[in-house]
Amino acid sequence: MRIREAHRVAHQADKQLNLPARLTLENVQESVEQSRNRPITITELSGLTGVDVCGLWLVLPDRDLILHAPVRSALHRQQIILHELSHMILRHDIDATNSGLSEQLMPDLDPALVLHVLRRSSFHNDAERTAEALADRIAARIMRGTPLSDKSEHLAFGEVFG
Repeated sequence: MRIREAHRVAHQADKQLNLPARLTLENVQESVEQSRNRPITITELSGLTGVDVCGLWLVLPDRDLILHAPVRSALHRQQIILHELSHMILRHDIDATNSGLSEQLMPDLDPALVLHVLRRSSFHNDAERTAEALADRIAARIMRGTPLSDKSEHLAFGEVFG
């Protein structure tokens, strides 16, 4: 999938979201929790280096768990979380597997409880490109505080440069 197609899929998914005009990371999370009918726990995990893997989504029987590497800024943390939430919105857990990565990073977690694992590392496949494109769209909406229309430009460059 080319980047243009990833952006088209992300745009369609964004249009179908029923998010409020004034977005925050918290109300995006709440919306995804409602649509998936399960809670989402978000935790920093020092075992993630941020080099190979900076975000991880575990599907547990009773909840979704997003783990992220230690970050230097709230904006970076938000982007990692939005990326993982975007995987949920795009239903990428259907194709996910339990790779054993969760056992390496969290040896105290019973591996039988981990149904699926999606990890954020590179953007060299369709699922990663599309999730990042959707995360970018949602992040832009959070930063602007208004919904993106079909004709608006990313981060309102049109308003800045005319």
